[in-house]
Amino acid sequence: MKAPYGKTFITAEGQVRVRFPGKDAAGKAGYIRLSWSEGGKRQQTTAGTMDRWEDAWREANDIGARVAIGKGLTASVRLGFVLDEWIAEGKEHWSIRYLEDNDAISENVIKPVLGNVLLEEMTFRQVSDLIHSQPSESAKRHVRAALSSALGYAKGRKMTERDPEELLARIRRPKSLAYLDPSLYPNTGQVTAMAKAMKQTRKHKKAEDFVPPDYWQLMILTAAYCGLRRGELWELRGTDIHGKSMKVSRQVVRTKSGMQVTAPKNGSSREVFIADKVPGGFRLRKMLRDRAKAVGSGLMFPAPRGGYWSPSN
Repeated sequence: MKAPYGKTFITAEGQVRVRFPGKDAAGKAGYIRLSWSEGGKRQQTTAGTMDRWEDAWREANDIGARVAIGKGLTASVRLGFVLDEWIAEGKEHWSIRYLEDNDAISENVIKPVLGNVLLEEMTFRQVSDLIHSQPSESAKRHVRAALSSALGYAKGRKMTERDPEELLARIRRPKSLAYLDPSLYPNTGQVTAMAKAMKQTRKHKKAEDFVPPDYWQLMILTAAYCGLRRGELWELRGTDIHGKSMKVSRQVVRTKSGMQVTAPKNGSSREVFIADKVPGGFRLRKMLRDRAKAVGSGLMFPAPRGGYWSPSN
């Protein structure tokens, strides 16, 4: 297709005007300007932002789709546009690690292959080929999960009428079980040695209100023998300990906007049995009960300076 220099076009949704300036005496085209109305205000791109008409036209259609969707209208959208919107919203509540993983999958794996494909025109074969071209079962699983979540986001915001499972249901789920090398994980003897070594004998003056003598020891034992994830351990409170079990219903994650409390990774709470005695002779149930009684509704394992653990403490 020949570049339409010196002409003005309106996108399919009728929302964005694209001005392609003519070429100068030297035969060089000027910068392309987009203008549109959004939120009751007239907006336009600044001069010098785009000089390739293909990029400008793609950007114009994305803006047009966004404006149309905002008005409750239907619009044809690219998968790349959906991924950008999905990632942008995720920045508000995803953990930093989850955000970085999905951003990397979006930019490096999905967009280069399917970024310019319209959702309504995407085929099962395209999606299947992308997933099964990944180098490992783990990579296949992560790409499938990212596509499922992004397409679900698009359907939920009425960017498409297609059900994500229409494209994904027939694609065999990559194997989720993997062999775990026992040598990579501590055995009960190593956990016991670690717990005994971490028995705190000195208190830092500024931290004595938060760190009792068995603080580090109890944290290690709880993580090892109750199977709590890191975020679940940090959000565990005294009121979650009752009888012979604990209720795990929350976790804390570090996001771009700070620490946020969310549901556990699987989205539902669970009851975890607390063993009376664990290897090494530790009375884990009594230790947890005593700690819960001392902190009340407070955190069981706050950072030494109070609050949630973070890279800075």
